[in-house]
Amino acid sequence: MLFFWTMIPALIALIEFIVFIFISSDKIEDNYTAHGSMAAIAAVLVIPVIFIIGILAAVAIPAYMDYIHRAKVQEAIHLLAGLKTPAMEYISENRAFPPTVESLGGQTSGKYTANIVSNPDGLYFQATMKDDGSRIAGKTLRFTLEPDSWNWICSPGSPNGLDNMHLPRNCRK
Repeated sequence: MLFFWTMIPALIALIEFIVFIFISSDKIEDNYTAHGSMAAIAAVLVIPVIFIIGILAAVAIPAYMDYIHRAKVQEAIHLLAGLKTPAMEYISENRAFPPTVESLGGQTSGKYTANIVSNPDGLYFQATMKDDGSRIAGKTLRFTLEPDSWNWICSPGSPNGLDNMHLPRNCRK
């Protein structure tokens, strides 16, 4: 494996192939049979399968965990998105940003979301993820109202904002 770029293994394989072509079938039978040994056959079949399963697990488990984290963040996004319409109604009636999420009658937590708070000075709602021992524990996500365009901007919260890899594309920096 170290010398694949030198083409030495390819040359050796070519020589082995030529030698193999000119060997008699009796000599091949003597050299390459397992002589009925089930342990040898099992070792030849099982070891590569275990190796392949190990490689697949090394790749699949981190990818699956990232998928789980993104699914948990979706709950916070859903809860925050549910506050946008009531907040706009509150603003149009009271000419002020809602002081609390409770004043909107919205949900302040979920299965994976510890709490959602309102910040009237910064014109945003911020969700904090529950401390479940995962990489997103205690991280924050923010929906900010842009007063000029009246659009909501999704972004990582502050402090301890969510990593971009766990956010949907429209929330990434």
